[in-house]
Amino acid sequence: MSEFPASVHSSLEQFAAKVQLIREQLEHELAGSYVHMHLNRIFRSTHNVQEMVLYDFLTRTYDSVMARQKR
Repeated sequence: MSEFPASVHSSLEQFAAKVQLIREQLEHELAGSYVHMHLNRIFRSTHNVQEMVLYDFLTRTYDSVMARQKR
């Protein structure tokens, strides 16, 4: 059995890297969708308002953690 030429091997590696990147992006999008749907089931009314308040809280918390790590 002969091995693939170097150019084919390189192309396959590049393709595999692109597939992995797309997979990771889709996983992040899917996770975000699950969180969104879960929050809509938790909040009984005014889903959009409560969701925005929660996102604001999470953003402030994330910013605070990042600022502390920079010290």
